[in-house]
Amino acid sequence: MQSAQFVIGAIAVAVVMFAASTSAIVEVFRSENELFAGYHVQFTINAAVSDAMQFCIPIICTLPFTASYVDDLKSNFVRYYLCRSSRRGYIAAKITGCAVSGGTVLLCGILLAYIAAALLFIPIEEPPAEGASRFMMLPQLLSQCIFVFLSGALWALVGMLLSTAMESKYIAYASPFVIYYILIILHERYLDRIFVLYPKEWIVPASNWVLGKWGAAILVTELIALAAALFSARADRRLRQL
Repeated sequence: MQSAQFVIGAIAVAVVMFAASTSAIVEVFRSENELFAGYHVQFTINAAVSDAMQFCIPIICTLPFTASYVDDLKSNFVRYYLCRSSRRGYIAAKITGCAVSGGTVLLCGILLAYIAAALLFIPIEEPPAEGASRFMMLPQLLSQCIFVFLSGALWALVGMLLSTAMESKYIAYASPFVIYYILIILHERYLDRIFVLYPKEWIVPASNWVLGKWGAAILVTELIALAAALFSARADRRLRQL
């Protein structure tokens, strides 16, 4: 992971989540009533699935690692790497690093937003009922984080895959966003019944999936495997030419 870009991405996620929730924050502080116990968790969940957050996922997930393959080729670093390793090891490391960093940067941003929400709202939440906890909705937040992580991993890999076509870091950063919104336009205007092609369903799945919402997680995992396999094939062919 390129640490500076990773940190910038995580902070950007937290900022977007709070910016998307400005009206909710204003309403909280205008009201004189105490918030229900666990409000800070619900606030974080709502912010994590907001339209603004979904808009930014295919952009922010590419920042830490998606352009690293092209950077290695342009700088000739890959030649020195292959002297000490193998093509297969290099490609596996790139796929793993890209997928993990693309998902993790989003999770770190959600964690920052959660900490900020806890500091902001817990002092004005009412005490939990006897036998209950103000953190009882945390499993729901963690469940949502799985879908955000998978989407981040997928779009980061898509960017790295498409960057092999023209060996351009700009393609790596821009192509996930373009494809993401092409799929949204296709679904909302022309293919509204084919919900499996709707990227927002991969983040906040409805109940009509086979196996429930985890059907969406399985589909995204399969797409991640497909993107990884295609990148592996293209990168292996390119590395053989060095």
